[in-house]
Amino acid sequence: MAPRAKITGARAVSTDVSTGASRTRPASVRQTAVRSTGVRRPTARPRQRIYRRKMRLNPRALWAVVGAGAAVFLVVMLGQGMLISVLSENQLQAYQMGTLLTFLPAFLLSGFVFAIPLMPPFLQLASYVVPPRYLVTICKGIYLKGLGLKDLWPSALMLVFFAVFFLALAMRKFRRKL
Repeated sequence: MAPRAKITGARAVSTDVSTGASRTRPASVRQTAVRSTGVRRPTARPRQRIYRRKMRLNPRALWAVVGAGAAVFLVVMLGQGMLISVLSENQLQAYQMGTLLTFLPAFLLSGFVFAIPLMPPFLQLASYVVPPRYLVTICKGIYLKGLGLKDLWPSALMLVFFAVFFLALAMRKFRRKL
């Protein structure tokens, strides 16, 4: 008669039905067990390897890339803030415009909370005009994938574009207002 196997914890115990002797071996070995119907089925899965990508940059360079991306992002937000303050007539209006134009899109469309590929197509397109999307892409690329500026330059370039755009627009509106 064939031996029966069962999994207990991290080890597999097989018992020979005719003698009653049991034997223990690691559960990572692929085994089969015989059910009462006579069908063989696997009882343990082989161990899966977790692969880690080797970081392409040293940690100091990582901090430099993240710091540079964050600094450019702060300039973008400064430009947006200046533009909102120039366009608003009072403090309440500035507060509401700031919340609706910066905080909510940054929180919902940047990919920080909700993954961009899982969004509907029209929201995926709308996320391209939200500057925090590019900072989140840079941070995820560095921290999760170990990428460097060589791979993340399109996102960094978009942040620089947004910084120049918002600062130029805010300065133009400010000159007209004076």
